[in-house]
Amino acid sequence: MTKRSSFMEDQIIDILKEHQAGLGAKELCRKHGVSDATFYKWRAKFGGMEVSDAKKLKALEAENDAPCRAIGRGEPMQNGFDESFDGRMRDELLNEHLFDSWRHARNLVATWRDDFNHGTILNFVR
Repeated sequence: MTKRSSFMEDQIIDILKEHQAGLGAKELCRKHGVSDATFYKWRAKFGGMEVSDAKKLKALEAENDAPCRAIGRGEPMQNGFDESFDGRMRDELLNEHLFDSWRHARNLVATWRDDFNHGTILNFVR
């Protein structure tokens, strides 16, 4: 388990704003009693944010940490359908394309999904 910071988000953002105002990182670390690594981790996470942004981020992190229920294993036939789907997606989509960006990947996946759901294979199975 990692140690939680004794600094609140608004305090961290104030420290980062002092850095933006021209104070050096080493001087700020000494002043506030934090390590260089902690300062740079804060800057990577909170740099350029306002306090309201940090509170939204904290709420999202808490939401993502909520326990989730794992989907149980299906019947052998269902698992076979899942494996068939995974293999087809891998062969037809993932092995055939290099994605330039997340947007490009989302567009190709959406197109492939539409073809999979409305293409000839589904009509043949029905």
